[in-house]
Amino acid sequence: AGYTIDASRSVAVETAIHQNGDGLWSKFEYSQAYGQHWRLTGTLSVFRGDPLDFLGQYRRNSNGLIAVKYSF
Repeated sequence: AGYTIDASRSVAVETAIHQNGDGLWSKFEYSQAYGQHWRLTGTLSVFRGDPLDFLGQYRRNSNGLIAVKYSF
C-alpha cells in the first residue's frame, strides 16, 4: 500500500506473511523531495519468524537504508 501525503512526500508499506504465521517480511518506506532535483528516501525491511520457515530463515537480515537521489 502506498499513500502520497502531498506533492513532495509519500509513504509505502509492503508485507508478506506466511499462511501459518511462522514467517513475516515487512518493508516500510518514507520519501520526501527537496527542491526540484533532490529526493531523500528512508527504508526499513524487517524479517521475522521461525528458523525452519522460509521467511524466518532470513530473520537476521533485517536492514535499513537511506538513499539520496538527484534527478536532472
